[in-house]
Amino acid sequence: MRNLFPEAHPKPVYQLLWFLVIIFVVMLFTYLVGMVLAVPLFKMSIAELQSAMGAQLSERQLSLMLYFQFISQIGIFVLPPLFFGYLLKKNVKYFFHFDKMPRQRSLLYVFLIAFTILPVINILAHWNQQMQLPEIFQHLQQWMEAREEVARELTRLFLERTSYGALAANLLLIAVIPAIGEELFFRGVLQKVFTDWFSNAHAGIIITSVLFSALHMQFFGFLPRFVLGVLFGYYFYWSRSLWLPIFAHFINNGAAVVVAFLAARGSADVDYEEFGSYNQESTLVAIYFLLSMLLIFFVFRQEQVRTKKSRQ
Repeated sequence: MRNLFPEAHPKPVYQLLWFLVIIFVVMLFTYLVGMVLAVPLFKMSIAELQSAMGAQLSERQLSLMLYFQFISQIGIFVLPPLFFGYLLKKNVKYFFHFDKMPRQRSLLYVFLIAFTILPVINILAHWNQQMQLPEIFQHLQQWMEAREEVARELTRLFLERTSYGALAANLLLIAVIPAIGEELFFRGVLQKVFTDWFSNAHAGIIITSVLFSALHMQFFGFLPRFVLGVLFGYYFYWSRSLWLPIFAHFINNGAAVVVAFLAARGSADVDYEEFGSYNQESTLVAIYFLLSMLLIFFVFRQEQVRTKKSRQ
């Protein structure tokens, strides 16, 4: 294994190819292990597990989906980047900059940006949802709309459960693991690879953000997710710490989970799907919050410059 990367710093194209190989191997391995462990866990045979996954949706099937969602996230987004970082640098903590803890003020700025950008994200989502492909691509549009509806229905089923156990499970599967895994995968590996490939950090951030949004396979949310990806990318680029984009990612996803939970229990008079939704009056509100966000972002950037100088 130690001879996988014979060069001290292999070319980005080789890094990317090996990363894809690692993803495939680890994903297949974790799926097989997950399937074997599911047999005693759910007291079902492998044939019964496969049949249950295709059956009419029930509480048992929902538990199976949550279980395999956990397995797939670990197998795709968490383990492959960690394995890749070890093979390349032999020091995962150094490779992903986990040794650099962000300052409390930086965390505060990221927290404020996460909420001041929300109206802007919602307007972008509204624009994105109005997307209409040319007539020649109508079959593609129908396919994308069908996928979007399935994703929306699954999200509703996950988020509208009202027990505290369901809240903990949703926070783990929708906020904690994606925040860690997707930032390891996209910012920790791909952003580095593409930055080296094009010798340009901004190109690396943009390309990674396109992939970050596209690989979610929710086409009518591509634009807002791309903007969030760019934001996470600059958090990592400026701070040189993966903890900041992980924190920002967790806040973004975790807030939606908590709002949905409170709404489902009747503790909040808001529908998570309508939370911060677009209307004509929200344009002025979005402009105000955009200006506020840009001001906080500027202060955050200056904070990173001062931090970098103090470490030199």
